[in-house]
Amino acid sequence: MSDYLSVEQFADAQANIAQGSATLTVPRATARQFFTRVSNRDIKGKTGQTVWGKKLVIWTGIILSPILLLSCFTNVGFAFGWAACLAIPMIGIFWTIFAGYTNEHGSWQSLLVILVITAANMAMMEPAYSLSLFLFTLSLWVHRLTYVAAQAFLVNIVTDSFSAYDMLAEHVVIETLDDR
Repeated sequence: MSDYLSVEQFADAQANIAQGSATLTVPRATARQFFTRVSNRDIKGKTGQTVWGKKLVIWTGIILSPILLLSCFTNVGFAFGWAACLAIPMIGIFWTIFAGYTNEHGSWQSLLVILVITAANMAMMEPAYSLSLFLFTLSLWVHRLTYVAAQAFLVNIVTDSFSAYDMLAEHVVIETLDDR
């Protein structure tokens, strides 16, 4: 729906969402920015909900992802010697490209499958390569999960609260089965 909804229209949309005949979505990047930039006090004041736990999950992922990438770099540095001077920048470039493509689109399940494959690969491949690959993939998975979790958390908040919808109306998309 392109128009902003009134309280009554939003109540109807909530009922349709609860019945499964409509969906509400918020862009992942917007959701992650919401949890990183809007204070818990402001959210509680507007919606009546506290989001400390949700913010903690998002911030943990935001901090953990680069730590895992740095661990990958460290492992490559020790395992590859002088070749790490070439490998580390290439890994950084590939991480940036993959992270950029995975933020807004794609499911977390596809990257989970890749993560499981790289974990299983640790038993077959030399540890110097397999651990670096696993850390790289885990870092990407955690990075993507911060976006997916933020979106899921924010969709629940907006679905439950007209004030949250009103605050984020320009970013919220409500589709009915007829719209698809």
